[in-house]
Amino acid sequence: MKIYLAAIGCGAKNVDVASLAEASAAWCSFRDAEGFGASALTRCSGNVYDGGKLIARVSYNGQVWTPNGERIAV
Repeated sequence: MKIYLAAIGCGAKNVDVASLAEASAAWCSFRDAEGFGASALTRCSGNVYDGGKLIARVSYNGQVWTPNGERIAV
């Protein structure tokens, strides 16, 4: 799996993760290290992909959601 991390002024990167919990932790680490607000996020930032398919999204606060908007406990 990979999580896409991007914000205005921070560039973009895909980070390998082994689980959705790890994706949430990677997102929170990225957010805290860069110190940006929610309005700085770029399109698709926080999306989690497995084999190129969108499987989840990590929101600004680190919560994980299905592509249909249902919360996933991690």
